[in-house]
Amino acid sequence: LFSISQQELPQEEISRMVKDSRSDPRYLISSIHHRSDLRKKMAEKAHNSAPSNSPGQTAKPRPFPVPDGLPKTQEEIDEDEEALMPESPYTRLLRRMGRFPDWYTPRPDHETD
Repeated sequence: LFSISQQELPQEEISRMVKDSRSDPRYLISSIHHRSDLRKKMAEKAHNSAPSNSPGQTAKPRPFPVPDGLPKTQEEIDEDEEALMPESPYTRLLRRMGRFPDWYTPRPDHETD
């Protein structure tokens, strides 16, 4: 156990863990495994976050705005205007109250199957 862990953990850490275990072998083994796992994770994190010096790859991508798509055509704008509720005092009152008329079904907020 000691020779295998010595490659991953320094001897000072292992000796400190032996003193802390107070002759409990289960505690010693679990603490050695825990400490070696922590060191492996930190090494992987340092390896993954290390910037590459190759000219083909950049360290971080440059921000680029995501296009919203093509602008609507005049036909689509006309269709959207036709789909609106007709203006009347009644529909304005209903909009203020938050209700739609019985003949109007609003577009759902989510996809339905």
